[in-house]
Amino acid sequence: MASRSASKAGAVAAEADTEARIDASQARCTPALAADARARRPAARAPKPGLPMLAAVALALAGLAGLPALAAPTAPAVRGEIDALLARLQRSGCQFNRNGTWHDAADVRGHLLRKLAAVEDATTLRSTEQFIDAAASFSSMTQQPYLVRCGSAAPVPSRDWLLLQLQALRAAPPLKAP
Repeated sequence: MASRSASKAGAVAAEADTEARIDASQARCTPALAADARARRPAARAPKPGLPMLAAVALALAGLAGLPALAAPTAPAVRGEIDALLARLQRSGCQFNRNGTWHDAADVRGHLLRKLAAVEDATTLRSTEQFIDAAASFSSMTQQPYLVRCGSAAPVPSRDWLLLQLQALRAAPPLKAP
C-alpha cells in the first residue's frame, strides 16, 4: 500500500514538474510558440466530449431491455376512433393496394394496427387524421401511396378514402347502450 502511495506521489510530482517547465518555456517564447506548446500537451487533460459513462451505460441498458419510448399514450377517444375506422375498413370488402399488391381489408387492418403500434411507440397521436397521415396513407418502406378499391370503382388514395370514412363516422349518431 505504501509503495502505491509513493508511486502516485512520484507521478504527481513528475507531472507538476512537467507543467512547470512547459509554463516557464511559454513565458520565454513568442505567442505562436506558446500556442504550439499548449497544443502538444497530453490529450488526457482535455475534457472528453459526450455523455458521462454512467449515462451511456444506462442508455445502452434501456435499449437492450426493450423499454418503450417515452411517448404519452394516445387519448382513448382518438384510439376509439382509429379502431372504429379500421373496423369500418375491414367490413367494407374493399381491397387495399400496398406497394403494387392488392390485399383484402382484413389483412390490411392487421398491417395498419402494427404500423399504429410503431407510431404510438415513437409519438403521441393527437388525432385520427394524424394516424391516417403517419401510418395509413403510404408505405414507410417505399413511400408509395396506398390505394383503396371498392368493387369495380377506380382506386383512390387511401388517405382520401379513410378521411371520407372518418367524416361518415363522426356524422353518425352515437350508439345507445342496451
